[in-house]
Amino acid sequence: MCTGAQTATDRWSFCFDPQHNLLTSVFSISTGYGAQFENFKNFGKKQVPRKIVYQPESGTTIEATITQLDELRQPDEQRFAVEQSTPPQDRINRVRIDEDTLRKLSLTSTEIDWSAAGVNSATGGCAVYVCVDRSGHIREVWPGGCDDAGLEDPLRDIVRKWQLKTAAVNGVPVQVESRLTFNFGTKAK
Repeated sequence: MCTGAQTATDRWSFCFDPQHNLLTSVFSISTGYGAQFENFKNFGKKQVPRKIVYQPESGTTIEATITQLDELRQPDEQRFAVEQSTPPQDRINRVRIDEDTLRKLSLTSTEIDWSAAGVNSATGGCAVYVCVDRSGHIREVWPGGCDDAGLEDPLRDIVRKWQLKTAAVNGVPVQVESRLTFNFGTKAK
């Protein structure tokens, strides 16, 4: 929750503590990913958050606590040297694609059987954010908002079962990610 100054672009929302000039949270409007930054402490002449909190879905909280920060005064450049570059066909590249492109990769229907999902509301919409691996398997389905919260988990389970063609860039398989939207409706009985 933003308690300080907030600003947003067409894709990002930022929250600042104006008294200390600190970024306290960031949120991607298009993907739903975001993080809160807490427990700021001095590190040199800067304030650095020692706790990073991420809530990918309702009921799930991931916290990273930084217990030690040390200045690297004379770094050994060999620590950062790349001995052998990974060949392009073995690299894991991620590409953000639009909803229509992802649906065209599907080998199965992308229509949702809302009766199987347990629709409770008369009409509305849901969104999910999906990550697909280089072989076309959906690996992650995160909620992106739903007018009927009871549909989030069934929708995620349905989408997770989709079969997709492998996406490729210049003939090399890539991971893809996309935000998908769905409308639902029921007929009056």
